[in-house]
Amino acid sequence: MEEFEKREPEPELMNGAAQVDAYAAANFSGSDNELIEFISTQFPNGLGEQIIDLGCGPGNITELAAKRWSDAHVLGIDGAPRMLEVAEYRRDLINNKELSLRIKYKCLNLSSINGFGLLKGLDSRQQISIISNSLLHHLHEPSVLWSTVKKLAFNGACVVVNDLRRPKNKNEFDLLMDTEALNLAAVLKADYAASLRAAFTVAEVKKQLRDASLTQLNVLERGNRYLTVWGWLDPVGEFGEPKANYVPVTLPKSSGCSGAGGRS
Repeated sequence: MEEFEKREPEPELMNGAAQVDAYAAANFSGSDNELIEFISTQFPNGLGEQIIDLGCGPGNITELAAKRWSDAHVLGIDGAPRMLEVAEYRRDLINNKELSLRIKYKCLNLSSINGFGLLKGLDSRQQISIISNSLLHHLHEPSVLWSTVKKLAFNGACVVVNDLRRPKNKNEFDLLMDTEALNLAAVLKADYAASLRAAFTVAEVKKQLRDASLTQLNVLERGNRYLTVWGWLDPVGEFGEPKANYVPVTLPKSSGCSGAGGRS
């Protein structure tokens, strides 16, 4: 078997002090802003009034989403308490009360069915759009993510799941390590190498979507290292936009950590 023919799973949770410190200090603004611009292009009418960021880590995408869509409340969910401590600290430093009040965080194990009891106000079939960045490759069972999307996102809601894609061979892997990981701190470089090996291919993700009955979602190769799943959950409006008949829900007020799981 070729070296990159099969993925090599990595730990699901990133909660070590060295990892959290390294990610908190790193600058991922370039790729993070590119993702937000991609979402804005695909969904020019916005994502609605309720957005969940699955696997939010230190809150990079959560905060950018709240800034970009000023009518949206954004809930970041992660299983790593230390990552969420960073996210909440950053939120509390925002010099804009209206913005900071629209950002909430919840510590939740996506693998735990009982954990969704903590989202009583959200799991109500109202329109809740889902975004996720760099979560999928951390999951040992990717079906956990797709079942979560189906539980939390209302029919017609926007869905965007962005992740690394596994290199085709050692040469492609080495090129990514020599370019994308060149200036990373040692702990981040090791994590990036492990993440590339743990990532899925486009074909594998398409099969996951078929198995989850989510074939209405698109899978796109984006740039030299990403794959992005995006689309609306059926049904959609006449022009492809999500139907707009929904009542906003009330988001939880605190992180209320319920155990480990999910991703950084």
